[in-house]
Amino acid sequence: MLVYFAELSHSNVVQRVEIIDSEDILSDNMESISETKGEAKCQELFGGSNTWKRTYRDGTRKRFAVPNGSYSPTDDVFLSPKPYPYFVLDSDKEWQPPIAKPTLTSQEEADEYFYIWDDSAYQADNTQGWTLYRQENGIFNNGGE
Repeated sequence: MLVYFAELSHSNVVQRVEIIDSEDILSDNMESISETKGEAKCQELFGGSNTWKRTYRDGTRKRFAVPNGSYSPTDDVFLSPKPYPYFVLDSDKEWQPPIAKPTLTSQEEADEYFYIWDDSAYQADNTQGWTLYRQENGIFNNGGE
């Protein structure tokens, strides 16, 4: 079985994710994977002074680690990369914009509209930020125009 480990900078930013064979990192009783042995194996294989942390594809530690994402040792979770400096982390460990997403009307839902965060709109007027779109024939059209 293959096992994934994320290399973390000193500030816990994910640098890369590497794969190692679980046979190399079995616990002393040979029944489970040893994360400690995996971390040591990554140091041996890849060198450097950074630390390594196991990441999973099944939702363990919230999400699979990705480069430029980060690791929260307090919560023992991986965080997705912060989209913009002013986004804040909510209690579910998801980045949230400074303005809540508007609710679609029933007609907008029926017409398959959706909102996308528009940073340029927010930068121009920090009371704005969400733009209404609709996909038609594979093309995204601004629903507000």
